[in-house]
Amino acid sequence: MSFNEQFDQHGAWRREFALRLKLLAEWMKDHDLLDAAVEERLQRLESQVRSDKVMVAFVAEFSRGKSELINAIFFAG
Repeated sequence: MSFNEQFDQHGAWRREFALRLKLLAEWMKDHDLLDAAVEERLQRLESQVRSDKVMVAFVAEFSRGKSELINAIFFAG
């Protein structure tokens, strides 16, 4: 599996997890198990999972192949 496919799969997992958090909150509310603190926490978790970014830094000396590595990872066919 390529890096891009794995990255896409991770994104799909995060979206599914966020949906499950929302469904859990709805279920808890329907069964009178959801207080304000738990509801706020679940909303923050869902928001964080949906908006969380992956950050990668490439650090090396001048002319050591950083651009080639980035191109190979993100733009390889």
